Amino acid sequence: MASNQRTITKHALHLRPAQQEFTRNREAVGRARRFVRETITGHVPTDRADDIIVCASELATNALRHTPPGRQFRVCVTVTADSLRLEVHDAGEGKPELREAAAHDDSGRGLFLVATLADGWGTSPRDGLGKLVWAEFTLAEAKRTASTEGPPSVAGPRTPSTGSSPPVATSTGVIV
Repeated sequence: MASNQRTITKHALHLRPAQQEFTRNREAVGRARRFVRETITGHVPTDRADDIIVCASELATNALRHTPPGRQFRVCVTVTADSLRLEVHDAGEGKPELREAAAHDDSGRGLFLVATLADGWGTSPRDGLGKLVWAEFTLAEAKRTASTEGPPSVAGPRTPSTGSSPPVATSTGVIV
């Protein structure tokens, strides 16, 4: 095993979903990124940690941009023995869509990054206003290698999933 990789600890088998709410302000994305980094440290292999943190940053940025003033957004992280699910809940309307940004565009690459780095992603409605956008990451090296045929630049981004999604943690921490 490479020296920069960690094995998944036994704690990951029973890690409760972690979540935190963030006020809509310019520091929120950095705080969300720190929350995710602190939550996953010691629970996921380091080769996946960077991908997860980049996706958290992109999804939090989208939530910040689309959350109405005066509202918050929530970041949830659930780790199991072989996967991690990252969710960002916001009160914004609309459904995120993967698009191809032109070279001169200042934005529009976030979901492309998420689709490229995550093993799956999608959107789901939520109770009340808004939506949740989720990304899933396979943590077991053998499973991840079998599920991706070549590097992301060859395989391309994965298409989003909508409608029914894998179980999620609610604001009360209950898995539904």
